[in-house]
Amino acid sequence: MSAGWLTATGLAVSVLPLSVVVEVAGSREMIQRLTNGSELPYLVLRFAAAEPHGTDVPRTPRLPPEVTVRVIE
Repeated sequence: MSAGWLTATGLAVSVLPLSVVVEVAGSREMIQRLTNGSELPYLVLRFAAAEPHGTDVPRTPRLPPEVTVRVIE
């Protein structure tokens, strides 16, 4: 996987590993069906065109934690 990641980086393709989607049984089974796999997936990779080095990319707006996180005591 590291060789593929380095190749993608050299081609200006960004790679984002996502493991949370395979931690949920329903998502994991859907990915397995979509890939016609007999094995369970353990990681999903998202590929995207990388921004040129030095490009000032605006930050993605985020909701404050108090809106998205609920503490249960």
